Amino acid sequence: MKRILALFALSLLAGIYSSQAQTSTNLYLDANSTNNGIGGTTNWTTSGTVWTTNPLGTSATISGAWTNGAIWSNGVANNALLQGTAGTVSLSSSTIFANQIQVNTTGFTIQNSSTSGTSANRYFRTKSGIVLASGVNLNISSGITTNGAITGFEGPIVGVNGTNGVSTNSSVTITGTTLNADSSVRIALDTSATDIWVPVIINTTGSGFANLQISSSSITSSLYGNVSVMSGSRLVLGGTNSSTTRRINVRGNLSTIDTDLTIGETGGGGMVVLYGNNSIGGNVVLRAGQLGYGTNTAFGNSTVVISDGTFFGQHGGIGSTDLDRTISNNISVQGNVTLGLGSYGNYFSGGWNLNGTSRTFTIANSSYYSGSLTNGSLVVNNPSSSRVLSLGGSNNLTALTFTQGVLSFDPARQTLGTFTMNGPLPIITTTFSTNTNTSIVTTNFTTNTFNPTLLIQNPTTNNSISTGGTLVISGTNNTVSFTN
Repeated sequence: MKRILALFALSLLAGIYSSQAQTSTNLYLDANSTNNGIGGTTNWTTSGTVWTTNPLGTSATISGAWTNGAIWSNGVANNALLQGTAGTVSLSSSTIFANQIQVNTTGFTIQNSSTSGTSANRYFRTKSGIVLASGVNLNISSGITTNGAITGFEGPIVGVNGTNGVSTNSSVTITGTTLNADSSVRIALDTSATDIWVPVIINTTGSGFANLQISSSSITSSLYGNVSVMSGSRLVLGGTNSSTTRRINVRGNLSTIDTDLTIGETGGGGMVVLYGNNSIGGNVVLRAGQLGYGTNTAFGNSTVVISDGTFFGQHGGIGSTDLDRTISNNISVQGNVTLGLGSYGNYFSGGWNLNGTSRTFTIANSSYYSGSLTNGSLVVNNPSSSRVLSLGGSNNLTALTFTQGVLSFDPARQTLGTFTMNGPLPIITTTFSTNTNTSIVTTNFTTNTFNPTLLIQNPTTNNSISTGGTLVISGTNNTVSFTN
């Protein structure tokens, strides 16, 4: 009995050792089968016979090399090598499983072969990502004629000889021809490991756009190389899903020549955070989702257009002073927005245009304005009594309605029209005191709170509230005070 158990144990150990000793097989793309030479143009399927173990391309090809099954589950999948004659490799199976894709010749294109729309998405699932040899550019497209079908990737895209992980002597180009203004070359980065460590070039044709998105939930992917959008090409970051756990970080410098940078698509967007010293040839348009900035140069010199229902603000710590954190871009507000992402305050020195109508700002993090808010009326929804909305510029609003929290004015003249305070215990304070003669000018001043405190404090003198109409404080136990 002991001998049987000993033999069983030895057999088990041998099996474990054998499993651990398994290595990935290098398979070379060989479109011309047994003829001399490798590479070329072909379809890539889970069972296609266009792969060989012979780097000369003269051996018999192998089928069934890219299926899921036991090989993938045991941690051993094949390596795909694209080299020799560059060509177009069209994905014809829903998912290709590989350990690693090595691209050793520049000029290869990987694309979705589907012509049947978004129902025919194609994905690469790799354990060790895509590795680009020095000087290699890989083209990626989502279709022969782009129709909205996704080409998705799992695993990083890296180059060789990189500095701090980022390689600049190889690149990825998002390419393709869009059918119309609403169609896109759609690329998905679908695991937290799908970071791109080489420069990304957007060079599409047609009137549509290139779209980098995350189609799986709870994923963060980062672009560490610079992102360059060529003339006439358009880039949309973020997809159609509204989940805020789908996040793209652009950590390299991003540039567009003559087009807008768009964040999110209708009904979605996820979260996009821009870092770096960026140069935007058009506007930055936040169409859906959340847009964060990790530097005060994230938007270049562009105007930021903020759409209804979106979130906007600083993401993560920036510098050591308020000046380091302040963005100077002008902002065009196209709807009701939430200010603040994460736990950091927002600092704005550019002008905010409300575009002639009433807008509602929800204060998710304290927000400090040294620029002006103009051309409309503002309703401020502040759900926390500890958050501050600081209006430090020379504002010109037809009306301002404020709920709880702290509303702070600069001593500069404020033209606010009808000023209404609602909600529990709002506080109005002029905490920035660089001038005398603090003056808040309103047409009508009304509070609709119980036990409200209206506090005008300034270490200088001659504080005043001038209404030109009525000063109404309803309720009981109300206080109006001037503190010098």
